[in-house]
Amino acid sequence: MIAASLSALLRSALSHHGRFVASYPLPFLILPIALTCGLCFGFTKLGQLSRGQNSFDLYIPHEGLSRTGRDQIKQQFGTTYMAELDPINGVTFCLIVKRHDGGNILSSEFFAEYTWLRKSLEAISVPFNGSRATYAQLCLRDPRASSANCLPDFVEAITQQGIEGYTDIMRMRFPDATVRPPGYVQSLNMRVPLGGVILSSRGFIVSAEAAQMTFHFPFHNHKLAREWEAQMRDLIKLWSSSLIDISWLSVSQFQRDADSMAIFLRDLTPSLLMVILVFCIGAGCVADWVHSKPDVAVGGVLSAIAAIGSGFGLSLLLDVPVVDIVFVAPFLILSVGVDDMFIMLAAWRKTSCTATVQDRLAQTFADAAVSVTITSLTDGLAFAIGAVSVFPAVRYFCCFCVASICFTYLYQITLFAAFMAYSGRREADNRHCLFLTRLPTSSEAVDRSLFYKVFCTGGDGKISTPGRREMMDEGASSIDSTGDCMGISAKDSMLNVLFRRYYAPLLQWRCAQVIALLSYAAYLVIAAIGCGSMNVGMNYTELLPDGTPTSLYLEDYGRLFAAHSTPPLEVLVVDEDMSQTETQHAALQLVQRLEHDAFTGKAQMWLLDYLLFRDRLSDRSRDFYETIPEFLNQLAYRHYQTHLRFDPLNRRVTFRFLVDTHDLTYGHERVFLLFVKSALEQTALSNVTAFHTTFQLGEQQDAVLPAMLQSVGTATVVMLIVSFLLIPKLACSVCLAACIISTNLGVIGAMSLWGVRLDMISMITLLMSVGVSVDFVAHVSYFYVEALQKNMTASQAQYALWSLGLPIMQGALSTICGMLVLLAIDAYMIRAFVKTMMLVVIFGLYHGLVLLPIVMSLFIREDHIPKESTKPAGKMQPADKEMVASVMSKRRTPIYMSTSEERTTTDSVPPSVEPKLSRRSSFWKALNKSEQTDSDGGVPLTPIVVSKSRKVLNWLMQHDPALDQYPAYSTNSLHRIEIDEKF
Repeated sequence: MIAASLSALLRSALSHHGRFVASYPLPFLILPIALTCGLCFGFTKLGQLSRGQNSFDLYIPHEGLSRTGRDQIKQQFGTTYMAELDPINGVTFCLIVKRHDGGNILSSEFFAEYTWLRKSLEAISVPFNGSRATYAQLCLRDPRASSANCLPDFVEAITQQGIEGYTDIMRMRFPDATVRPPGYVQSLNMRVPLGGVILSSRGFIVSAEAAQMTFHFPFHNHKLAREWEAQMRDLIKLWSSSLIDISWLSVSQFQRDADSMAIFLRDLTPSLLMVILVFCIGAGCVADWVHSKPDVAVGGVLSAIAAIGSGFGLSLLLDVPVVDIVFVAPFLILSVGVDDMFIMLAAWRKTSCTATVQDRLAQTFADAAVSVTITSLTDGLAFAIGAVSVFPAVRYFCCFCVASICFTYLYQITLFAAFMAYSGRREADNRHCLFLTRLPTSSEAVDRSLFYKVFCTGGDGKISTPGRREMMDEGASSIDSTGDCMGISAKDSMLNVLFRRYYAPLLQWRCAQVIALLSYAAYLVIAAIGCGSMNVGMNYTELLPDGTPTSLYLEDYGRLFAAHSTPPLEVLVVDEDMSQTETQHAALQLVQRLEHDAFTGKAQMWLLDYLLFRDRLSDRSRDFYETIPEFLNQLAYRHYQTHLRFDPLNRRVTFRFLVDTHDLTYGHERVFLLFVKSALEQTALSNVTAFHTTFQLGEQQDAVLPAMLQSVGTATVVMLIVSFLLIPKLACSVCLAACIISTNLGVIGAMSLWGVRLDMISMITLLMSVGVSVDFVAHVSYFYVEALQKNMTASQAQYALWSLGLPIMQGALSTICGMLVLLAIDAYMIRAFVKTMMLVVIFGLYHGLVLLPIVMSLFIREDHIPKESTKPAGKMQPADKEMVASVMSKRRTPIYMSTSEERTTTDSVPPSVEPKLSRRSSFWKALNKSEQTDSDGGVPLTPIVVSKSRKVLNWLMQHDPALDQYPAYSTNSLHRIEIDEKF
């Protein structure tokens, strides 16, 4: 099969590579470090590529209406109408002022405090043209005012006759009111900037919780506005009042608060490294000072760090923009990067300590080749699919992750392999894992103190009972130990013992299988409930740490003002001949469709006023374009100058008009967006677009679910192809697909129930979940099929769990440790990321270590798997016995064997056979004779357990722990002993 061929080719290639690295480790240690140092020059561009990249635009589709509509309006008029009035994208400074106790602000004390605060802020001065200028000289002017005053403050306009003027507010309707600010020749219809309003039965204002104070600057005073803001920020920090609280927002403050996320993540990086390093060192240590691998653990962490540095450096050199969420990637890549280390370490411990370092590293790479490749390939492909997402932030994040994962794989087979080679040499010399001094074995220190035996001896695995490597190579016996190196210290690897002796047999019980399947049914029900209640989309506050000035302002605004204080909808019409009646009718029809809907109010359009203006002209026959300048010079219509551009020669008009909006609270943005799109599609005007600040949220809500389904679906198909190419069993590919889909359904459902919305953050982790799911499932599937191919006497699930149960668990725990460090940052984005990754790891373990072994043991049988060719089973011939005796005598361990009570020649152990293999049998009694010696040299005999049937042999080894010390063979594997030099 293709999968078998590719798997064998990969094993062979990496085996030769491992042997070469073991022979010449130094170049593989120096070259990756040199490459990392060179690529790290890319970090010199970090400040340049991260500047200005934290806009919310990065979290919306790159071809959405919010982006194209805004760009077209800017192209025609230089800026959007709301840009200068938008505190996030413009140069407006907004403050929400409320009482300490949350009570009614409609009182003389509050308005006195409010007025004093505003006058203090307006008195701030900044250097300007050789002197100092206050807000009055720098503010954005209102063309409707006779003296070109600053845009009016509503409360100031109401209280112009004194602070008792607040009583006028209580005679106004809400949310719009008619007032006449100072300097205006006529009254204005203004949106009342009050929040938390309670109305009477007649619609009048009874009380309010907060008032909004705004300061507007034109774009050309951008730098001066920043200087003014710096002084305003200092004044607010020093402001002390027993009556009012202040929350405030500006574009630069939003940027600073967004940047603080990256600063927090950067400061947490040392803590992450320490946690992962301590965990890996602990996982690499066993109860033997020689066989413990803290040096390998350090090498694995350093390799992951080097991969992150190289991946980030290369991405920066390629000018990939940096967004805040990118700084989460090291926490993820570092946790994922050490997974391969655990797999390699588990493969190393299965090798024979008596073999050379070259042979051991070659065998390690051969055993771990497919697993390590699957881990890196699946994770890399999952992020590569995300790199073509419609969301820029997701694309940039995935680009950094793809580069880092590629270097993770490269450094795993070079830099980390060199660390393993040097550690293998240390182990071969029987040196201490920390102090590198040579240690005697415990048998060589019989007369020394207990302290010396505990802390100053090691390497006992090298004199363990023979045959352990053959046992695992041939699958001819129980898998009770973790390899020749650990042959007599299996008790030190408690999780391996747990997986082999207790957990794997537990999964074979019918009762346990029924319970597991019932739990999976409950899992599906809960997932379905959660998926049905999933909230979609994110808002501005989710990009910020909790407790920052911007997040506090946005929380107050969303709670008190969002329902009635949203900015107007801006509609752009380009190059139309408005002198034509048909065109006028189409424009007015568009206005009619847009206004007075569930989320819109009255439209403000120049054409309506202009047609009335022309009706009042004495000469109505004058050309349509001739009277436009006269219309715009009228004081009442002067504000339309920024809304209209006309070309009388070509008889074309480009204009924009505004439509009031309301009740655009969270969750309604998508409905409003679809309503506007529908109105634009129905119009007869040829070139029309629109823009509203909530389009960003609406488009994200509209696009995130299809984007997630497309990305996860594509990733699943790709993972299936990868698994089919590397795992020689179609049924395993089906199980793989089912586990991926099931894991993602469970994660999405649990996310919803845990308060996490489906947005860009969770979308990234869902992509990651595809790779993680494949890691867990593919590893178990591969070793399950390998056990079937090799005719293991132990159950296939037992072999698979023994081989990779421990490294899978260690990899999952390392990921959880990395995620827990992130909880030090109090921000929704981090909480969502951690929660989703926790769910991915937990559900991935559930599928890989619980469901999959049960499903495969039920539905994937031995007769469905191609077997490796072996010598047909038969009776042990005298020549075989002599050969075994000859080989074993070289190690001064004579043979004792007996098969007198073996009654079956089948591959199974019928119940009738078990009593014959009990402790009362002559076989058992003979095997447990402990005082047998060699007649020539007096060397104690070491029995060899020999069985014609692998199943019988497995039963024997499982039912008496005393047999752990004996090497075991089946007659099918004896013909290979002669050519096994490592034996």
